[in-house]
Amino acid sequence: MKKHPQILQACNIHKRFKKPLDLYLLKGIDLTVKRGESAAIVGKSGQGKSTLLHILGTLESSTTGDLLIGGEKVSFINKSRIRNKQLAFIFQSFHLFEDFSVLDNILMPAKIARQDTHPGSDAHQKAMEDLVAVGLEKRAHFHAKLLSGGEKQRVAIARALCNDPDLIFADEPTGNLDDETSAQIQELLLNCVKKNNKALVVVTHDTAFANKCHTCYNLENGILL
Repeated sequence: MKKHPQILQACNIHKRFKKPLDLYLLKGIDLTVKRGESAAIVGKSGQGKSTLLHILGTLESSTTGDLLIGGEKVSFINKSRIRNKQLAFIFQSFHLFEDFSVLDNILMPAKIARQDTHPGSDAHQKAMEDLVAVGLEKRAHFHAKLLSGGEKQRVAIARALCNDPDLIFADEPTGNLDDETSAQIQELLLNCVKKNNKALVVVTHDTAFANKCHTCYNLENGILL
């Protein structure tokens, strides 16, 4: 089946909190991202960038508005399936299982999806290919806690690619890294998107990173500019 060219379509997304205070955070957000594209969202702290990312990634619901992933409208009924099959997430703090091996961390999404992850399985082979792609094949059996920050973020990227998602969301993925490592991670992410015809939506304070993306948006006063 031919895949929809617009992997992400957000239409008139609003988010309003009424407790503990009345806060009108997002005011009619429209955003479209195609396969092979990357979109950066920048803005001052407290503007709702992470909230918007969570809504786009189906982790949180909007107050009103429509969200389509691969041309399919997201609803309460189908959002778990869409999230598991088409989406992946990379966070600033890595969220690795420190006492598990690098390979086990990468295979975790496949295990959650109840796929065969034994040596020789498709999932195991894909995980090893992703390790090669991020340059960590020699670290496959190291415990995650033994890795540097940059290596941990590479593992997080490989884990995000494990289930072959169409769309990757990244929330400040280089925020905890030094400048040199940050630049390496940025290039790795953008190259993975381009090479594999994925899409990337990234929230970042790094304007250099944002300017490397196809499109850069500024979230200000609830509006995406």
